[in-house]
Amino acid sequence: MAKYGYGYIRQEVCDIATDYAIQLGKRTKENPFTLNWFNKFIKRLPQLKVLKPRGLEKV
Repeated sequence: MAKYGYGYIRQEVCDIATDYAIQLGKRTKENPFTLNWFNKFIKRLPQLKVLKPRGLEKV
C-alpha cells in the first residue's frame, strides 16, 4: 500500500488485526489488540517496518 501513497496508522493496524481475529474466533470485541501488541508484532517480524508518512507529490 505504501507504494501507492497510502499507509495505515498504528491504530488502524490494530483495528484491522482485531477484526480479523474476531472473524477467526480468536478474540472478542471487548478484548481488542492494543498498541503494545503492535510494538511486539513489529519486533517479531523485522521485515516489516514503520515509516514516516510522506506527501503524495513526493511519491
